[in-house]
Amino acid sequence: MKRIALISSDSALRRTVALALECAGAEITTDTRMEELRTCDIVVVIGAAAFASGRLSVESLRRCGEHRPEIFVISWQHTEQTVLSMLECGVDQYMTFPVCLGRLRIKAADK
Repeated sequence: MKRIALISSDSALRRTVALALECAGAEITTDTRMEELRTCDIVVVIGAAAFASGRLSVESLRRCGEHRPEIFVISWQHTEQTVLSMLECGVDQYMTFPVCLGRLRIKAADK
């Protein structure tokens, strides 16, 4: 069973994405302590603001040796600059709203 961490300040979006991923048989956590995030297989960040503000970085999530969690970002921002900067900093998947939850489930299951 995959462990997936969800990071979002929007509780409604967090619950919606959690329900979609639980249907795929994943264990979901919303604990945002760095040591907890580093033990997950996938970290889903809803909104790019956590990266833009410097509160969160791909490097900090992957700083624990051999374990390398996949990082998915789901955001409203469609600008090429935002998408490219997220991918260049190491994000594995960048999806924009409206997002197909079935597609997210499939991507999470494949990782």
